[in-house]
Amino acid sequence: MKNFLLLILVIGLGITHAFSITTTAVTSGDWTDGGNWDNGAPGCFDSIVIPAGIQIDMTGNENLTACSPIVVYVAGVLYFNQGTQLNLSCGSYVYIESGGSIQANNYSNNGKKIDICGDNYWKGKDGQVSGPTVLGPSGLSIELLNFTANLRQNERVVDLNWVTVSEADNDYFTVERSADGLNWEAISTVDGAGTSSVELLYADIDPNPQFGVSYYRLKQTDFNGNYTYSPIVSIEMYAENQILIYPNPAENGTTINLKYVVVNFPEGFSGDTDVSIFSVDGKLIHKEWINVTETKQSLIKLDEKFSSGFYTIHTKFANTKLVVK
Repeated sequence: MKNFLLLILVIGLGITHAFSITTTAVTSGDWTDGGNWDNGAPGCFDSIVIPAGIQIDMTGNENLTACSPIVVYVAGVLYFNQGTQLNLSCGSYVYIESGGSIQANNYSNNGKKIDICGDNYWKGKDGQVSGPTVLGPSGLSIELLNFTANLRQNERVVDLNWVTVSEADNDYFTVERSADGLNWEAISTVDGAGTSSVELLYADIDPNPQFGVSYYRLKQTDFNGNYTYSPIVSIEMYAENQILIYPNPAENGTTINLKYVVVNFPEGFSGDTDVSIFSVDGKLIHKEWINVTETKQSLIKLDEKFSSGFYTIHTKFANTKLVVK
């Protein structure tokens, strides 16, 4: 197995274009079945993503050598059947995230393999490959030991930290953020060290992360303008105090004298969500759908089906408690 890069997440792979076109697996199944992907079966995309919990099966030989460089992110399972191959273009690499793996139906021969730019980086007899690791060419400008994003407890701030073990002609890093893993915005820049052969620690923050999931990646730019991307990391910011209920406690009413409670969604939430209210014994008492992009409030009638007691309000963003007197 050639240049099998263990534990060092390498980003200097000579990829000099933005990853703007992505297809992501949405269900397990055949690589070639477009119904298993949100943007059609993999072809000349910039990135191909297999999320955790999903297995994609290689059932034939896939030749993508005529494409621009491709990044294959494997957080689930990329599974090779007998004699199947994945041939990627020059400058491509396969990033296997922690918990992800490359597996095969057996490991007794070398018919199954991953080739990049005509060179072999994995074959059947190498056995199962588990992340985190990278399959790809050497000759790298940056060796990234890790890149992490962590939400501070009880604060709306994300700490972004990364460590390099070597750098060559590294001008600067751009921290990019996305709400969907597809569309990215630059939120800050951090100067690089130029050329270094010692371990260097970098730190930055996102003072205003999005509600829900925020994705982050590093764009590393050389002095000559070439740039590459790191693997993607993410955080989830769901907390009970993000949804406001008032009045709370509330009073129940009757068909003649109705009482109401307002569910208020803060700025940053968008899209459709259900508002489901459950009693303490798990019984669904009320459910409705709203679009929080259009309205930030849901007005719920507390009619006779709401007896005095404790309730839980569920949405796709967060859960919170309601007390009815």
